[in-house]
Amino acid sequence: MMSQSSLRCLAEILALVALTLAALEMAVVEAGGLQAGAAAVDITPRNSPPNPPSIVAGGFLEGRADRVHDPLLVRAIVLDDGGGEGRAAVRIALVVVDSCMMPQTLIDEAKTQAAARCGIPIERMMVSATHTHSAPAAMSCLGTRLDAPYAATLPGLIADAIVAANDRLEPASIGWGSSDDWHHTHNRRWIRRPETRVGDPFGNPTGLADMHPGHLSKDVIGPSGPVDPQLSVLSIRTAEGKPLAVFANYSQHYFGSPAISSDYFGPFSAWSPRRSGKPATAMAPSSAPCRRGRAAI
Repeated sequence: MMSQSSLRCLAEILALVALTLAALEMAVVEAGGLQAGAAAVDITPRNSPPNPPSIVAGGFLEGRADRVHDPLLVRAIVLDDGGGEGRAAVRIALVVVDSCMMPQTLIDEAKTQAAARCGIPIERMMVSATHTHSAPAAMSCLGTRLDAPYAATLPGLIADAIVAANDRLEPASIGWGSSDDWHHTHNRRWIRRPETRVGDPFGNPTGLADMHPGHLSKDVIGPSGPVDPQLSVLSIRTAEGKPLAVFANYSQHYFGSPAISSDYFGPFSAWSPRRSGKPATAMAPSSAPCRRGRAAI
């Protein structure tokens, strides 16, 4: 498990890089008919006594938590291009949830509720998870049961965030950029030599791939695949040039934090607006299992 000081350090490094990219104003599109809105809704469970503890997903064994280390949020951005030249406006929603994984049925229900309330077509909503391993189980996976009472609250709260962002639409400008970060991105899964197979969860020596084999290990052939080092950033500002929201993508896995926690995604999202000195919604989606993960602001 990564220390909290290291977790905060990484979050601040990533936020600084993201804000630097945003400040470069690469490929900036000034406000024409573009409108944007952003919102965040708290989805932290009530798990302290006398409430039952949360069932936590993320390990190969079921976890429990009866305290909150830091809050969980669902964050949403809504964009509307204003239409033009005889065509109707296109409106989309980008949503990030502090969760390890969510089933398609839960996401579809959230989209259905949001579409009924604000009119954005379901097929123009994208909902993703940060992949924190310290959140309640929104689905049954990895040897963990579903935290049913908690999961039942998520569709309505995700819809609330989309509707709130839609209600806050205002004239905006948008810019984007990217940068490669080879220093922090590595493939954690390596292919082992046939004679050094590891045991599978059933105790059989079938494992030809393993995570974190050790520095210069002689038991492995090489990484199981390439690494995506790119940190891509979408920066949204009001017509007056004030930060409104940032959305980014970065292939970095979770690092480990006491449950309940958003892991490094939360500090990353909280630190970005503080660094800019202006209120803004920062959002962070998540991880590809073969790499050390993914995040977005």
